[in-house]
Amino acid sequence: VNINPPGDSVFRPGDEVLVLAEDDDTYSIKIPTKEELEGWQSESEIKTPHSTGVRTPERVLFIGWRRDLDDMIVQLDEYVLKGSELVLFSQ
Repeated sequence: VNINPPGDSVFRPGDEVLVLAEDDDTYSIKIPTKEELEGWQSESEIKTPHSTGVRTPERVLFIGWRRDLDDMIVQLDEYVLKGSELVLFSQ
């Protein structure tokens, strides 16, 4: 887990990104160029630890509080494997 990775970080197939933002309009995603997409396609053929197809329990961190957090936790529980951990960081 990398919290606030450097701007030149390279993400590989299977990597996941969690964006923490005040709202869905407080950040933006850069649309990749055709050349970038072609480069990513060739890189996706490289086998990575994430591409084994074997799922393992996950460790998830929720930061902050929302009134519907209990619904989010129930939804998360439907997707993660038994033995996964959830840490809630809130004031």
